[in-house]
Amino acid sequence: MPKFKCLEVLFSSLFRKDWDAMNASQKGICGERLALSYCRKQLGFKLIAKNWRFGKNEIDLICLDGHALVFIEVRLRHEAVLVSGVDSINTKKRVALRKCAKAYLKKLSVQPHTYRFDIISLAYGASKSFTIMYYPNVDLF
Repeated sequence: MPKFKCLEVLFSSLFRKDWDAMNASQKGICGERLALSYCRKQLGFKLIAKNWRFGKNEIDLICLDGHALVFIEVRLRHEAVLVSGVDSINTKKRVALRKCAKAYLKKLSVQPHTYRFDIISLAYGASKSFTIMYYPNVDLF
């Protein structure tokens, strides 16, 4: 059965629950879907992998931006929280992201010309509202 992307996007936004009605896991899944949609539609990225795991570590999205491989960390926060999504990435998380990215690169038969880390931070508010902030080429080393 063919998929109709435009209808899927339209109806997914209509049937998405309010943020307050979701548990933490549902919010995380919704946040990653919104980030992926942003990557594809606004940034023109091609998805390579979602939730790629190496041991206990995980990279939320791995995409291609032209010839560059992009590792993307998605951070979802309530808009009233004092610490932003970018600032919430502590040293432990940085180490985990580096380990995971190195493991992914090691498994590739052809190495990319370049790679980088990007962060997509989503701040959600009342009802179904949210704001996306995109931080390209974040220094994690």
